[in-house]
Amino acid sequence: MRSLFAFLGGALVTFLALGWYFNWYSITRQPSTAGHSRLEIDINTKKVQDDVKHGVQAGEERLNDLVNKNKTAPDAAK
Repeated sequence: MRSLFAFLGGALVTFLALGWYFNWYSITRQPSTAGHSRLEIDINTKKVQDDVKHGVQAGEERLNDLVNKNKTAPDAAK
């Protein structure tokens, strides 16, 4: 069970770090009344969708290149 929680925690930290790096979200602190602070989280869903779509396309291209490379040179492995 600890391994599951460790995996989920690692996945969450990775997602947060990637989101911060790719500017998928921004967190701003604003002063509020009587010493309170207010945190505002702005999520750019359009950018997230575009980045994920671009990543999937790049992965498909690399996979197709590997498959085509292995199809054209099967005798080289023998």
